[in-house]
Amino acid sequence: MPKPIRTRVGRTRTFTGCRTCRRRHTKCDEGKPSCRVCQQSGLVCGGYAARLLWATQDVAETQEQQSDDTSKLRYPLFSDAERQVMSEGLLESLGSQLAEDVLVDLDSASKKIPKHRTFSVSKGPFGAFQLSKDQSTLMTPSPPSTTSSDCIVVHGDDPDTEPPKECTDEWTQQLNEMDFDPLGDSLDLALELISQGEPGVAPTTFSDSLPDLFVDFGAEASLFSSEDVTGDIANIRESIDAGSREQNGSLNALLRESSPSPSGTNLPEQASSLLRYYKSRIEEATTALKAKRKSPWELVFLPCAFQTFAELSLLGNASHTRATILYALLARSAFQLDKSTSNQNADGYWWVVGKRHLDKARCHVKNVLELEMSGSRQAEYEELLMAFLAMAVTSFSHGGRAAQNFLLDAERLIRVRGLIDQKPQKTRLLHHLYTYLRLIAESISTFTSFNSRGQPDGFLVPPSSQTFRVSEESLNVGLDPTIEKTAQLGYSDIHLEVQGLWAETLHSTIHGIPESLMTLLSQTTSLANEKEYLESRARCDAKVSADLKRHVKTLEKRIWSWNLTSEFSINSKLYTEQELIHHPQTQSMVLAIHRALVIHFYRRIHDISAMILQDIVRETLEHLEPCMEKMVEDEDFTPSLAWAAFIAASEAIIPELQERALKCVSITENKGFYCTSMPSTEVITAIWAER
Repeated sequence: MPKPIRTRVGRTRTFTGCRTCRRRHTKCDEGKPSCRVCQQSGLVCGGYAARLLWATQDVAETQEQQSDDTSKLRYPLFSDAERQVMSEGLLESLGSQLAEDVLVDLDSASKKIPKHRTFSVSKGPFGAFQLSKDQSTLMTPSPPSTTSSDCIVVHGDDPDTEPPKECTDEWTQQLNEMDFDPLGDSLDLALELISQGEPGVAPTTFSDSLPDLFVDFGAEASLFSSEDVTGDIANIRESIDAGSREQNGSLNALLRESSPSPSGTNLPEQASSLLRYYKSRIEEATTALKAKRKSPWELVFLPCAFQTFAELSLLGNASHTRATILYALLARSAFQLDKSTSNQNADGYWWVVGKRHLDKARCHVKNVLELEMSGSRQAEYEELLMAFLAMAVTSFSHGGRAAQNFLLDAERLIRVRGLIDQKPQKTRLLHHLYTYLRLIAESISTFTSFNSRGQPDGFLVPPSSQTFRVSEESLNVGLDPTIEKTAQLGYSDIHLEVQGLWAETLHSTIHGIPESLMTLLSQTTSLANEKEYLESRARCDAKVSADLKRHVKTLEKRIWSWNLTSEFSINSKLYTEQELIHHPQTQSMVLAIHRALVIHFYRRIHDISAMILQDIVRETLEHLEPCMEKMVEDEDFTPSLAWAAFIAASEAIIPELQERALKCVSITENKGFYCTSMPSTEVITAIWAER
């Protein structure tokens, strides 16, 4: 006979029992006037009445009631208006910082005080204190200030270190009148780590630029003026110097030239060193190539970064847009410095610095977007576009997903505000840079999604966009490379959807790539994005089927017939002898891109087996290897070299070709550029394993 199935009844818990049972954590039968559980246990039932001590009662009465019955609770109650005032007071006491940053600053400040001293530090609603071993009395932290401030107040145990009252009053008045800038940082965490000898932190010679615990906004006044406090600061700096001298050998000569900044609390971390390093990398580009081109990073971005750095040094603040550009370039420089062979002993220090700068850049660009969307303030068009492009390039070091989002923002900005007047040289440089980056990012995103079947993790999924698409009506349109583009079409065709001749193009001048070749790449990517949809429509519509076949055949013919000789003959007026494209290394790069485009077309459009394309993979590598070592050092050539290397490596099957291709990809990856959400070498290895 089967056993009956018993339904398990959950245990019920209530909070309505008598006070004695609730204190003993036992089940109460809630009998009135006293429960039976207490009677059976021989205990006095505490009853069920609420016994509360209100915050508004008399203090003496409250203490007397608490001494009579310690089980009673005291509930402070406040009205909604009072709670709102308290919340606003807490927020104002934090100033422009987050609670997490304030806690980190407190921890940093407390560690920089000598251990034998008793002190208390407070900032906003938070505080910390330290007792010496021979101190028996407790130090009471100073009450949190209700003034919105970014400074940390430090109180010592020596009466001589107390600030004069008139100095404190004067400083409090300055705080009340001061408009704190969100760019200001109260403490330098890197110096704090170095002083403790933490592993993984590079040494530095900027000990003199240690931000004082008594924060100087604008270097106009100090919170404490006593000689004892000055002596304590000197002791702290001496300890920092000692820790710096022990590890001083791992920084290169460039970084050792850095000098302390006059207002270090408002300047980004290691800003002068990183800007100097970034400028030196641009200047150290191949001289023969540099003389024949216009780099937007040297002409536009770097001057803006130096100007913003000067504004922060002299004025203590800068706009969110300019701050985004500065922090993005600092992050890019730090990532490059982390990859450099001369700083391998830094143990990831520069990567951490770059990550912090990138996070700050994201915060500033978020503020810019919020102001733009609210309509309360509109940033200058060129600066906002520079911010998006700088964030996109810097984000390539962390994977292309965030970079593509910034490129989408740049596209929206160009279409809304940038197509009105495009003739200024600065605007045209930025538009060409956007087109260059967007084409490479889009083509790699579609290529990786095509090769990542069954492996979605780690591959870049392109964001939803209405661009880079071919509609049924646009089939066989814009495929004639001999027509002359009008000025309106040339300026507005930011994605190179139409082939043709345009005398005002700057692609060959900036990046050394003819616009006709980039247009073929754009049209191939657009066709690949709509291939499945158009093929499904072709099965039901004879006209679409015929148009699609003709479009594919014409595009294939244009790709195969393209070469540098015909390009020079067609655009003889455009390419003078001094143009960048006539340099042998540039031509080698262009030929490698063309062969990679052939691979891209046949894999994405015709889905030909990769084994058939091994000869073209070999040709791509043969053109790529001679120019890789020197040209990859330049910001303007790294994306195109990385694209060609990635396409060739993805389709390499022969072990010898895989080894050569992986070496080329590693070179571009070591320069901090890859368009996938993981390092390119990992993505390629995953493609090989899946195949």
